[in-house]
Amino acid sequence: MLITAFVYPFFGMKSYYCTHVCPFGSIQELAARCVSYKLKMKPTTVKRLDMFR
Repeated sequence: MLITAFVYPFFGMKSYYCTHVCPFGSIQELAARCVSYKLKMKPTTVKRLDMFR
């Protein structure tokens, strides 16, 4: 898995490891596909969440 994480970005697949190989990323992608609605947030809320992260 480490080889995949370091080699794939050189071939233009920047987030391949995080979305397809890493279990946490795979769970996030699966959860996003299961939810049919999108949350709408104010830009100030998005900025605050980015700073909190």
